[in-house]
Amino acid sequence: MNIISPLERDIARLEAHATYHEGRAVHCRQEAALLKSELRQEQSDTAPTLEELRCIAANHSIYRRWFCQ
Repeated sequence: MNIISPLERDIARLEAHATYHEGRAVHCRQEAALLKSELRQEQSDTAPTLEELRCIAANHSIYRRWFCQ
C-alpha cells in the first residue's frame, strides 16, 4: 500500500479546512467590529442617522453574500 496517497488527501483536506476557518475568522472579526461600533453609539447616546443604518445593513448583506457562496 502506498502511504503517500492517503497523506496527500489528508493534507488537501486540512488545507481546505484551514482556508474555510480563516475566512470565517475574518467574517467574525468584521461582525464583532460592527457590533462594537453599534454598542459605542448606544452607550454614547448618539443615535445613528438613517443613512448610517442603511450602510450597516448593506455591510451585513455584503458580508453574508461573500461568505455564503
